[in-house]
Amino acid sequence: PRQAEPGEVEEAEQELNDRVGAVEKEMAARAEAEMAKCTSSEEKALEDQQQANAKRQEDAEKVHEAALEALREQLEQAASYVDVAAALEKQVAQLQGDLKSAEAAAAKAESDLREAEQAAKERGDAACQLQDLLGDLEQDRGSLAQKAERLAAGKEDTQER
Repeated sequence: PRQAEPGEVEEAEQELNDRVGAVEKEMAARAEAEMAKCTSSEEKALEDQQQANAKRQEDAEKVHEAALEALREQLEQAASYVDVAAALEKQVAQLQGDLKSAEAAAAKAESDLREAEQAAKERGDAACQLQDLLGDLEQDRGSLAQKAERLAAGKEDTQER
């Protein structure tokens, strides 16, 4: 169902009231014209006609009221649909905001991961360099230990002499 424009119900009610009023005026005018022409026997028939017209008018008013009530119910239902649609739009906007936040968090996490991988690579490179240095130091220590042994052996030889 479509949403009623502001004043649309009142406009529809006014149009129906105007139609009923026009029918009432026309019927009254016809009745007066007929009464002027009628004889006493015709006046009875005219009176019966007026009663029938009054009954039709009453029935038309009942139909008019029923149509207005149905229109009100449709408008209330349309208003509830509009409320639901507005709530859904609000939820969609919230979800879109949440999605943007999640995407930003994912991008940040990806950036942090790349930085961590780079840092780990750099630490690995530094560890390899340290390992190489330790190996070099171990060789130097071994060399120095041999030289110290030779010097100590040379010193003993010198002292023995």
